[in-house]
Amino acid sequence: MRGEIGVLKYSAQDSNPKKARYYLYITYNNTPYVGSLLFDDMAFCRTISDILKTRIGEEISQIGNLDLSHTL
Repeated sequence: MRGEIGVLKYSAQDSNPKKARYYLYITYNNTPYVGSLLFDDMAFCRTISDILKTRIGEEISQIGNLDLSHTL
């Protein structure tokens, strides 16, 4: 299977406030996975953080289909 799979279980910004890094904790077939998103812009990282925190429990494919053009 290819593409965006799994369910978002938890997300968190890097504990170092100077790093624009965000962690995604997902499960797929009861197996946990961790991924990270790296940003050049701390404000945009916070924006994505706010959005993802409201999407806990959703399928990654649903989250991947969000229209985020309003954040640009």
